[in-house]
Amino acid sequence: MKKHWGNPPSLQAWNSTSQPCDWPEIWCESGRVVVVRLAQMNITGTLPTTICELENILEIMILNNDISGTIPQSIRNCSKLETLDLTGNFLTGPIPGELFLLQNLNYLTLKDNMLSGELPNPIELVSLSFLDLSYNHLNGSIPADIGKLYNLSTLILSNNSLSGSIPNGLFRLPQLSSLTLGHNMLSGEIPRHIEGSILRSVVFSHNYLNGSIPEELGKLCSLSLLDLSNNSLSGSIPNGLFSLKGLSYLFLGHNSLSGGIPASMDFESLQEIDLSHNYLNGSIPKGFGELSEFRSLDLSDNQFSGDILAIVSHFSSKHIYQATIRLCSNILSGRIPYEFTIQASINNCFDVLNMCSNNEVMGLPSCPPSKLCSDEKFQGFLSCPPKKPKHVIIRVLAAFGGLVVGLVGLIVILFVTGKSRSKKRVCDATEWDMICFQKLDFTKWDILSSLSDNNLIGTGGLSDNNLIGTGGSGKVYRIPLNQTGKYVAVKWIWNKRKPGHRLEKEFLAEVQTLGSICHTSIVKLLCCISSKNTKLLVYEYMKNQSLHRWLHGRKKGASSDGNLVLRVVLDWPTRLQIAIRVAQGLSYMHHDCSPPIIHRDIKSSNILLDSEFCAKIADFGLAKFLTRNRDPETASAIAGTFGYIAPEYARTAKVNVKIDIYSFGVVLLELATGRGAVIQDEHINLAEWAWRHCKEEKSIIDALDEDIKEACFLEEMSAMFKLGLSCTATAPSTRPSMREVLQILHSRSFNRSWEEVRKMLLAPPFKY
Repeated sequence: MKKHWGNPPSLQAWNSTSQPCDWPEIWCESGRVVVVRLAQMNITGTLPTTICELENILEIMILNNDISGTIPQSIRNCSKLETLDLTGNFLTGPIPGELFLLQNLNYLTLKDNMLSGELPNPIELVSLSFLDLSYNHLNGSIPADIGKLYNLSTLILSNNSLSGSIPNGLFRLPQLSSLTLGHNMLSGEIPRHIEGSILRSVVFSHNYLNGSIPEELGKLCSLSLLDLSNNSLSGSIPNGLFSLKGLSYLFLGHNSLSGGIPASMDFESLQEIDLSHNYLNGSIPKGFGELSEFRSLDLSDNQFSGDILAIVSHFSSKHIYQATIRLCSNILSGRIPYEFTIQASINNCFDVLNMCSNNEVMGLPSCPPSKLCSDEKFQGFLSCPPKKPKHVIIRVLAAFGGLVVGLVGLIVILFVTGKSRSKKRVCDATEWDMICFQKLDFTKWDILSSLSDNNLIGTGGLSDNNLIGTGGSGKVYRIPLNQTGKYVAVKWIWNKRKPGHRLEKEFLAEVQTLGSICHTSIVKLLCCISSKNTKLLVYEYMKNQSLHRWLHGRKKGASSDGNLVLRVVLDWPTRLQIAIRVAQGLSYMHHDCSPPIIHRDIKSSNILLDSEFCAKIADFGLAKFLTRNRDPETASAIAGTFGYIAPEYARTAKVNVKIDIYSFGVVLLELATGRGAVIQDEHINLAEWAWRHCKEEKSIIDALDEDIKEACFLEEMSAMFKLGLSCTATAPSTRPSMREVLQILHSRSFNRSWEEVRKMLLAPPFKY
């Protein structure tokens, strides 16, 4: 083993001057090695295939090192193995099926690696009590065989890309105490048949689960943690959950739950509860104030009503001064006690503006009336002050002076009144309509008053000071939401006359498409605000703007403000995750939407990045629903952007999913090579350039982006280059589906040889 890893300094004590049983990190029984523990030893290389030649080995722990490559199939020879811990390495490839046949294995953790593929099936780990495969890139469904591991006490599969439903058998495992499946792509309902009487922790957060919360969860008397947040659960919260004496943490936020909360609660140890971003209503029970241990209560963004003074009176001074209480964006009314307001402001327990969006709550720090005015009775908004008639003011001025003073006063009045009328246009409810597609913590007046107060509205539209993007169907601006410190992105479609037919059609396409879909890899359309001559589409704001900006828009040696700085380059792991996220969104559009949705304008400038560089697909102005028979449709006109348009679409205007796959292939080539979709100095597009590179039998490595070309990434970068070529193949039938593309990206390898890719391309890409 030491020789296999290149004789690392950390293993210098392993030498022939002593017996292996005397070496550090080694334990023996009866002169035979039974335990190898190598934690944080700076070991690099792969797992040796000979490791199971230690016939009596019971425990292998090689964690938090730099082990790469795959888990060898020879692991099946460790027939006596009881513990295997390979946490925190760089292992890739699928989990070998042989590993899941070791009947003596009791403890298995492969967390925090880069493993991919589906979970092995069958599973015969009859002795297994602990299984942790979290923080990998595993996909496919959870095998039903896991429900037969009757000795299993802990199951952690979180932070993967697992899909499908939760197997019914998981809740029937008699020894299971901890079940963590969060941050996956699981769907369907939570199983109803629950027998896990000793379950202490259930975490299903950040999935796509729907249906109601099973009443049976309220019968798990040992439950301490329940996290079902960020799903699509509906219906009411089971009363039984509020009777679990041992429950310490209850997280049900960001769902579509409705109904009220029981007046009585039997919690004895509850510390944190989050029911935010739902549709819960009724009064807030005084039972919350009787909880002696709680540290955090979040009921924000619901429809709770009642008098705020009565609600606050439920809480003790200990709660007020030490706990976090969030009640923002409900329909509460009344006055908050002064001492509570002061402490709330100090502890930031209340978001002051969001408390303003409760109904007539008083006693809060004042909300600037000029920025929160409305001619309608929106929650917490002040009425726009009435405008005084001109002739009244003129009489007053005339009474105080002569002709010159009167003329000067008249000019001033006309100017002020003109601005007042301009402001009134923004506050006139009859001119603007709003359609919401998400639960919002702002109103149309936040948007419109922000446009006005920031002098962004002019006779020709918005000021370019806040311009962050331009597309075929409009300009996009960054707009601050007054007082919140948050931003939204507003696409402005404006015309002095009636909007043109094309813009109107693209506007309706975008509203229809984004209003009907919801996916973490697709930018959220929050609402649509429109008047007679103006249309505004309001999106979530993506702080890091477009992928195109990061790949091609930054010049060496200079920042956007002109200062000399080092060039900022997207590293390879970030580029790979961007590709995966976009592929997830396109796979959802093509395979999970009915009818399928064709974007028709996939390009790097329509891929936006949030503050964490998570990618989302944007600009659905050219999107088209495919007919249910999925036959190609003929578009009325060619849509898309030069360099990204599939050759058959350019010739025939036929629309199907393959044109999006072609465009995404160009994006993959951009990510791998760092080149733009059009190579100006050679007067060809990137797909044709890559095809020539292939035809001339040049090395793939020579085509890769020099800025990030490191030895440890070459295999993955080469795989993406080949995948980009496959997606841009001239014959649409030879292009992979988006599901296949996503699977390849997850696996980080492309199993077609360079020669096979050359044959597949058949002919050079069509020249526009």
